[in-house]
Amino acid sequence: VSDVWTRNPRRRAVEELPRPAIGNKREELQCNYANEMSSELEFAMDLLEARGDLEPDSAEADAFVQATLKDVITHEVGHTLGLRHNFRASTIYTLEQMASPEFTKQHGLTGSVMDYNGLNVAARGSKQGEYVMSNLGPYDYWAIEYAYKPINEAYEKVELQKIAARSAEAQFAYATDHEAGFGGAFEGVDPEVNRRDLGADPLAFYQHRLQLSRELWDRLQQKQLKPDESYEVLRRNFDTALDQVKLAANLSAKYIGGLTSVRDHAGSPRSPLSPVDADKQRRALKLIESSIFSAESFKFQPEFMRRLGVNHFDAQVNPDYSYNNQILIMQRQVLDQIMQDGVATRLIDAESKLD
Repeated sequence: VSDVWTRNPRRRAVEELPRPAIGNKREELQCNYANEMSSELEFAMDLLEARGDLEPDSAEADAFVQATLKDVITHEVGHTLGLRHNFRASTIYTLEQMASPEFTKQHGLTGSVMDYNGLNVAARGSKQGEYVMSNLGPYDYWAIEYAYKPINEAYEKVELQKIAARSAEAQFAYATDHEAGFGGAFEGVDPEVNRRDLGADPLAFYQHRLQLSRELWDRLQQKQLKPDESYEVLRRNFDTALDQVKLAANLSAKYIGGLTSVRDHAGSPRSPLSPVDADKQRRALKLIESSIFSAESFKFQPEFMRRLGVNHFDAQVNPDYSYNNQILIMQRQVLDQIMQDGVATRLIDAESKLD
């Protein structure tokens, strides 16, 4: 495959994955999907186990892990074929569509395996689609068609233009590393371009993840450990839920002063730059206010907090767990993002872009 790509005269038309160069800023552009998916898998399995829907050593748990490995491997093979990350691909389907097992088996979860796709975990008692992206998305087929479709040289330019002309279609939504980390903000300034989200309405997904995190916390506080089971499992599970809350908080903050940016050329019905709708900005601010800065958001039973033990073979772990410090770190990150100069600038500049 690599040899075919090297000899392909169109190889320059498909952007190559930036290679990590040790000692400079390009290190951040390396692919980190395996680590990100590991965090997603840990949270999903912790919650499903707490619900009693999944036994850790069962065949179902093994199948879940195997499906996740397949997704990561498919993503990395995409890089070997010349595909870059596509962090907007997760926006082409709704959460309602992804709740349907029939829909997800046929269409998958997102537009591309090249996104850092979040796992699709339904609320308790709701319909459950596939947990993991199990096939290729429409963007993947389209990009590979452009790069590899055998075309007579005499008609190549015309045929390639026909394929590329479809770039503004919703199913081919695209944005890559630069859009996900530009402008000094957490994961960039475009709230549609994120790692580890799902659905056409990212804010609804963050709200959903916050609810799942609190469900896990509630179940942990009622959990009865087996005799001789380590208390460290409670701290580990607590932290996986907290990581989801942190992620939802930081990504929600992108809406405030947010700017959607697409790569369309002239002739497309879309403008390259669009300030985020004011109502969505207010929704995001309300979500952050009620979920991150409310005194009611982080209340736990004292008995539970006393049970957050550690792995005593890990000399690096402080045995005294300060969840207040964890919350403070999260709140500082969100405030740092919202109050930065760039956000204020975009809020002011948005006026000049609005009718």
